[in-house]
Amino acid sequence: KLRGDEYELDGQLIPSKEGMHVVADWVRKSWAGESRSDFVAMVNAYRAYKAEERRLWDVYPDRNEQYKIRRSALKAWCFSHFLNIKRLQEAERLMFMLKDELMGTPLQMQNGLGHEREFDAEALTKALASGMVDRVARLELDRRYNGRMGEFSLAFQSVVGEGQGLILAAQITKIPVKSRFTSHMLIGDLAAPLKAEWLEEVMPQLCWTKVVGEAEYEPKSDLVLHTVSKRFQDMEYACAMVRVTDRLVAKSAFLRWIVGAIYQYHDGQIDNVEAQARIEQNGYVLDRVRDLNARQGCEVLPHSVKWASETLSQQIGDATCVAELANLDDLVLPDPDKETVELILLDTPDTVEVAGQSLKVVYTTDRFDLQPPYVVMPEEILADPQMLPLESLYLPNGKLVRMVAKFGWHDSSYDHPDHLKRDLIEYAHERALANYVPDIAIPDPEDETAVIPPIETRVFGENAFTGEPLEVYVYVAVRGDTFYAEKSDSLNVAERERDLAVARFREVQRRAKDKRDMVQLKQKVDELGQQLLELVQEAILPDVLKQRLSDHRYSQSFLTVAEIRLWVTKAEGLVQEAGTLVSKARQAEEEQRNKELECYGIEGEALSSALEVASRCIAMLGQDEAELLLLEASVGDFPGPTDRITMIRGAMQDKDFDRLMGRLIPQEVKKVLEAAFNLAVESRLDQVHVESSEPKRDTSLASLFEFYGHTRGRG
Repeated sequence: KLRGDEYELDGQLIPSKEGMHVVADWVRKSWAGESRSDFVAMVNAYRAYKAEERRLWDVYPDRNEQYKIRRSALKAWCFSHFLNIKRLQEAERLMFMLKDELMGTPLQMQNGLGHEREFDAEALTKALASGMVDRVARLELDRRYNGRMGEFSLAFQSVVGEGQGLILAAQITKIPVKSRFTSHMLIGDLAAPLKAEWLEEVMPQLCWTKVVGEAEYEPKSDLVLHTVSKRFQDMEYACAMVRVTDRLVAKSAFLRWIVGAIYQYHDGQIDNVEAQARIEQNGYVLDRVRDLNARQGCEVLPHSVKWASETLSQQIGDATCVAELANLDDLVLPDPDKETVELILLDTPDTVEVAGQSLKVVYTTDRFDLQPPYVVMPEEILADPQMLPLESLYLPNGKLVRMVAKFGWHDSSYDHPDHLKRDLIEYAHERALANYVPDIAIPDPEDETAVIPPIETRVFGENAFTGEPLEVYVYVAVRGDTFYAEKSDSLNVAERERDLAVARFREVQRRAKDKRDMVQLKQKVDELGQQLLELVQEAILPDVLKQRLSDHRYSQSFLTVAEIRLWVTKAEGLVQEAGTLVSKARQAEEEQRNKELECYGIEGEALSSALEVASRCIAMLGQDEAELLLLEASVGDFPGPTDRITMIRGAMQDKDFDRLMGRLIPQEVKKVLEAAFNLAVESRLDQVHVESSEPKRDTSLASLFEFYGHTRGRG
């Protein structure tokens, strides 16, 4: 019944926004009720339809005049209950046809087809199952069933729901699908849940059982059970635990469980407290038997699983459970023979006498690791080896008793006391050696005259038995670049470690010396640089060039010692030659200040070029920058309107000057410098008229070329 935006169905309100299909499913479930059967839902819907039809006949009894009213009201009722009136009328017509067929047979219909007769949903399902034996299916996965008709899924509109182990499916529809594994799937529209006992009741001729697995004793129920698979035709529909009827099989399972409990193969316990106590008592009996066999060193008394099974099988008789036992003591294994036990204990005492002390003899009971008996030597005897016995220890039966001593973190066993004494002495020496701290002079690698001292022999203790001094070799060892004092009781090890230390010490000394030489050379380079700057300040140079040379920093962090030594020597020669040039410039300036001032200014520019290149080479600046400064200082400030000066200046003003200068090879740079030097000489001869021979080429420029060539090669 529709109420606003909700449907009322059997007192429940369903929102209409869920969709009419949801409401239809709810109506279908209401027809099925608790049976959860689609067949019951169909019968109840038909019975409700017939009841509504009779009610309308009572309201509108006129057969002709009120026919349309009854027809319209019945259609409205079917529509509101999601029923197809044409299908209902067709089903009713088929039922009347069946009734007519039955009327002509000897069969009699007792309760008729009326809607008021009693209706049993369980009887309907049983009747359908007896006629459709191939439609029984078993649940495999969620809403997926398997039976003789194949594997299929239940439709979502079915009222069977989930969790039904057995169902009866009446209608299976084949639906085409697009999938990688199949082209169709089977859907079950009409189904009803089944119970396993209904199959056994209605169709016992098609039901059979099969024993699965071995028989097992269940201590909770005190019964021997086995798993039985219940099958309907070729389909397994249930599994159950059933009591074993074969007494031999039941006795074997009961006996197997008792033996497993005795040997602790499982942790099952019987509810009968007295019977459980008897079973646990067998554990003490077996422990006693194992101990006696371990003392004897062989299996004198039986204690195997086979022996226990045979013994208990004779004691329990034909009993298949605890309730059938005549006496609970039948569950207990017999005690070992007393005479045999006394003989074993007489030959294998629990203690032995050692240095006036009674030491416990330990017998191994592990049947997988049978070892001779042994005694653990106490610390007071190990501290004084003189207390040890002179001969080995033996039992009355002549078996050897081993002596076990603990050294640090491990235990050692000995057959004879002399072997134990030997290890005690070695252990005492090892502890004394471990506690000894070696002392030897460690040389200083900064000292060029220092050497690794020879191996020395030191005394670190005395022999615990003879009193002889114990000696150790002390030497200098190395780890990385760290030298330390080390000790060893092996001369070969000491010599090998000392040889390694000597080789490493020499290498460290060499590195220290190179480091000191590097510092000294750095100081020398700084001094030469300072001298160069002083000469530059005294020379006649432009202020811009002086400031550039004064601000220069010297760095040789990536040079080797040999290279710095070579370049310092060349720099010293350059400084000496530069000093000579400065002296000549001063003398010429005093003699002819007015005329020769400009000429010696040009010579001062050549000097500044030499100083610039020398300082640049010492500092290892880049190649292109050194070339550019060299040409700028040597050529850029030359006076005099000559063709070669104009040519050089034109080249410097070219837009590709940086690219051309960056690719100059040393020979080309040398030619440019020679041309600049010749210009300087010609300018001097043109401006200063002095009676002198032809000026000679200064050796400082040759040194400059050679020095610059080395620098260009490294770049």
